[in-house]
Amino acid sequence: METLGDTDPRGQLYRSWQLKELLRTLPHQPVGQAEAELKRWIFRASHSRIPEVVELCRKIRRRRDDILGTIGPGYSNARLEAFNNKIK
Repeated sequence: METLGDTDPRGQLYRSWQLKELLRTLPHQPVGQAEAELKRWIFRASHSRIPEVVELCRKIRRRRDDILGTIGPGYSNARLEAFNNKIK
C-alpha cells in the first residue's frame, strides 16, 4: 500500500480501496452497528470526489433498506451461486 502513494499522488486509489474494505465488513456486523457504519460509509463515499465511488454511493443509497434487510437475517446466496457455477 505504500507504493500507491508514489503511483497515485491524489490518493484516490488508496481511498477507494479503504472504502471498499469498509463496505466488505458490513455483512459481518450486527444490524444496528451495520446501519451506523453504512451511514458513515455513504457520507465518506459521497464526499470522496471519486466519480466511480460517488456513483456506487448513489446506488447503495437507493438500495439501503434492501442491504440492511439482507444483513439482518444473515442469508446469503453463495451456495446457490457455487452450485450454478458447477452446473456451467
